[in-house]
Amino acid sequence: MRKSIVSMCLLCLLSTIAVGCGHAQQTNPPVTQTTNSVQAQKPLYERTKPNSLPTVDSLKPTSVEIIRNEHGKLEALDLTISNEPTVRQLYSDLRSLRQFPHGNMSCPNDTGVEYKLIFKSGKKVVLVAQADPTGCQAIKLSNGQTLWGVEQVGKPFWTRLAQSIGYPNDSHFSGQSA
Repeated sequence: MRKSIVSMCLLCLLSTIAVGCGHAQQTNPPVTQTTNSVQAQKPLYERTKPNSLPTVDSLKPTSVEIIRNEHGKLEALDLTISNEPTVRQLYSDLRSLRQFPHGNMSCPNDTGVEYKLIFKSGKKVVLVAQADPTGCQAIKLSNGQTLWGVEQVGKPFWTRLAQSIGYPNDSHFSGQSA
């Protein structure tokens, strides 16, 4: 008998705790972040900041050296392009890219291929870009900025770079094609 009274008291105590002492438990609605609906509809790329590279006319690049270490089926490359219109257009394409977004990101397969672009005005180095055409397609600049060469916005830059080194298109950047 004593065991059943203790069991009943424990059961009563537990049910009182579970119910919240007989009062209805008030819950606060979940906190949601309000955003500008127009801003939320834009792709992430359009929500990143523009870069602050100097204009092609103020930088006056006359040549670009493109370097790639041997990687997979790709041989090492060290090529200098001195065709000023090509160099200026490659720089303009680079300048059209936006800053890389902050925070965590999940990127597609990064093969590890990187291209170093050394823009010069005469013999003076005016900008160095470390470009990764796979994965997140980040382009790290010597001025401390990191640009994002992703999707259709980055396509003109990657296509011009590919053509500058003799590829028919940017699909050869993966390191899988010979």
